Amino acid sequence: MSEGEEDLPIFPMELVSSVRKSSFRYIYNSDLAEDEDVENLMDLTWRAPETKNFVFWECEGGLGSPTQKALDSGRIAFSEVQRHWHRHPNFKRDFIRIVGKQEFEWREIAAKSEEFFRGELGLSTEERRRRDNESIAKEIAKNAPEVPSPFGGRLGDHLNKYSTIYTILGVIVTVVSIAMAFI
Repeated sequence: MSEGEEDLPIFPMELVSSVRKSSFRYIYNSDLAEDEDVENLMDLTWRAPETKNFVFWECEGGLGSPTQKALDSGRIAFSEVQRHWHRHPNFKRDFIRIVGKQEFEWREIAAKSEEFFRGELGLSTEERRRRDNESIAKEIAKNAPEVPSPFGGRLGDHLNKYSTIYTILGVIVTVVSIAMAFI
């Protein structure tokens, strides 16, 4: 042990029965004011599905228009919505849940502060599947072999890259066959 470590209390490990690691985001309704904000959150949710997203909005208000639009279109979903959340008096972007009879200052906070809903937001199954398929398609396209477009792309633009090569070979064979017929 180094100097000073002798004075530190040691946490008895036999008291620990389990440890849970989690990550979450607290998001205000006002943080999702634009369609782009909702799209960015959906992208974060898709890239880090293990992180929970908690959206808070006033009980007397409602969800913002971009969030409501994504919810109505089925792109996002709330797996759970709870009521009785209040802003924490000491921490700016934190909330506490006050339900029923409370002790000491929480009772006063619940009486004086605005009440919020908390919704656990996630991507719908369809949206997650769409994003997964889009990602796979991009990966396949990125790894596909490059085939040059003949004649500056004028011949076979409407065909896929492999059939273009077969078309060129067919034209060459036909021209050679005609030329051989006249020789």
